[in-house]
This record gives sequence, structure tokens and C-alpha cells, in this order.
Amino acid sequence: MAPPTLPVDTIQSLRQSIHLLLDQCSVDLQTQRTIPFDNDLLSLACKEAARHGLIVDHGTAASFRPYIKHGADTVIACFSHIHDTRSRIYMILYLASFFCLDDKFTPGYQPDAESMAQELFSSMIPASAKRYTRFARNLSGFNEVMGLFIFPSCIPVTAYIAALPDLIVFIGSANDVLSFYKEESAGEEMNQVSLLASCSKCPKIEAVKQLVDITIGAHRNILDILCPDKAALDAYLSFSDGYLRAHVEISRYRLEELGFRSGLVYSNAVACM
Repeated sequence: MAPPTLPVDTIQSLRQSIHLLLDQCSVDLQTQRTIPFDNDLLSLACKEAARHGLIVDHGTAASFRPYIKHGADTVIACFSHIHDTRSRIYMILYLASFFCLDDKFTPGYQPDAESMAQELFSSMIPASAKRYTRFARNLSGFNEVMGLFIFPSCIPVTAYIAALPDLIVFIGSANDVLSFYKEESAGEEMNQVSLLASCSKCPKIEAVKQLVDITIGAHRNILDILCPDKAALDAYLSFSDGYLRAHVEISRYRLEELGFRSGLVYSNAVACM
């Protein structure tokens, strides 16, 4: 396990914030959650990626297939209550593509992308523009898609649509908290923590604490909204537990360097070859 790369006081405060988030969202990392790893699903996702041209040769296979594995890990942890195979394959490829794009810019567009990012996000943000931080965070549309992925087709949209705004907040803000260590260690600035810190004129770790409170508030609102429909509530609880644990489990977030263990146990897991 590599040593933490941030100041000791920042690490301690971040650990406390993550523990608070997990505790208030009823995630007990000391309790193991065993999930059968679906090797057939992973194989089907790899084949579907090749069919759609996401994998075209040995080079792209070597670079993209690890993201398929990350996508499969996430789907199996977060969406164990979704049983339709075609839906699960789509989710895996969507997540794999998102993870890949999050890590890499297309070389030909990188200068323009960097310039646009600097223009949009690096300017001084007035304190009255706090909603801009969330607006910028949601430009990708990722959180809406993830929120809609949660509910099987047998659950009517009317049972959960009112919770979608809070789901968007929960999914995005929880990710911002749990990916802060990875991004801050890499010197990344284009994220909601940095925007919120700039807007609030506060240290980034204080912005993390604000996001923890925002995430917990959204979680509680979702529980209240979904309470009348047991199927919708159960789907969300399965997702939220898996979503938070997956951030601890998946190596891209590097939370094992802070001493966290997800409690997820994948049986029959194999690498995507």
C-alpha cells in the first residue's frame, strides 16, 4: 500500500469526513457484503465492446479492457438488484466509456478541451454563485443517467421521479468526496471541490466537509421521497450501499492508501482478458 501523498492534517480530516458520510448513509465497512462476480457478464461486455468498435485491435484492447473491468465491478456492486442482462451490459459499457474519457482526452482535442476547461472553471467565482458549482458538476449528464439506472423497469417512473434531483446531488457529491484524494494527489483542479472552495473562499478540505453535509441531506431526502414505494426504496438502498462501497473498493480512487476497506467480497472474480 502506497503512503498517502497529502499533508497529515488534510488526510486526518478527509478520513473523518469519509467516515461521517459512510456512517450517516448506513454503510458499515466492517460488515462484509459478498457479491458473486458474473464472469459471463464480463465476457459478454467485452464481446459487445468489440462488436461496437470500442475494441478494434490489440492496442485498444489493452487500453480499454481494464475500464470494462472497472465498469463491471461498479455494476455488480451498485446494481445487483438489476437482473436484465442487456441492461447490465449497457451499464458496463457506459461506465467503461465514462471512466476512460475521465482519464484521457482525445489527443487532437486536448488543447481545446483544456482551454475550454480553464475558461469555464478556473476564473474567480463570486461567493453568490454557489449554484454554478453544481451546474458545472452536472454538465456531463452522468448523474442523471446513474440515477435512472437504479430502478428496474417494473417500478413505475412516478414512484421515483420526484427523487431524481436529490439522486443527482447524492451521486455527484458522494463521488466528489470519495474521489477527492485521488484528484488532489494528482493535482487536478477541474472538480466541484475546487470550484466550491474558490466560491466559498475556503480551504478545499472545508469544501469537502460541505459536500459531505450536502450528500447526507440528499440521502435523507431520497429516503423520505421513496418511502411510500418499498420496491423503489429497496432498489435505492441496494444502490447506495454498493455505490459508496464501490468507491472504496475500486483501485482508481486509491482509498486503500487511507486505510479503507470496502467490505465487498467478489466470489469467482477474474480479470478481463
